[in-house]
Amino acid sequence: MIPESGRLWLSAVPTFLGLVLTLWALLSTPTLIVFPTLMLSGLSIWISAVDACNKRIPNLAVIAVACTGLLSGAAQDPLEPISLTAAGIFAYTLFWAIGEVTFRRTGREYLGLGDAKLVGAAGCCVGILGLPSVVLIASLSGIVSYLLVRPDSGLPFGPSLCFGLLAVWTSGPILI
Repeated sequence: MIPESGRLWLSAVPTFLGLVLTLWALLSTPTLIVFPTLMLSGLSIWISAVDACNKRIPNLAVIAVACTGLLSGAAQDPLEPISLTAAGIFAYTLFWAIGEVTFRRTGREYLGLGDAKLVGAAGCCVGILGLPSVVLIASLSGIVSYLLVRPDSGLPFGPSLCFGLLAVWTSGPILI
């Protein structure tokens, strides 16, 4: 059994794995997205640390993630932020609705508003085609984290979402 203090840091493992993925990807990344990749990595560390300790995702960090994605998209194509914004709004709305329905049915918050905002910000980074991959990777990462940690009071989903975002940002969406 892992002690409570170890559980907090173990829940941030997905993001640190994302950082390793980021460093590996930076070796083969076009220079246009090196700075945004480093920004997303730093923001992921911040989000993961705060969410692991407080079970809250900082709004400022979420805004910074969304802005990083939108500005990076604008640097590649001036019209890209329009579709990225639409993806972010869609993702936020969908995850807010899932969280709200779950809360009303169970009385417990399994998917919080911070998670919905973070998924929306991820949509601003990877677009509508990258969102399913972010959610799939984050879900699998969350399951593995849960099996390793077995927390009594739930496991924050923010670190897993950050890992999914970094994985898709650096490697692209999963193609099936």
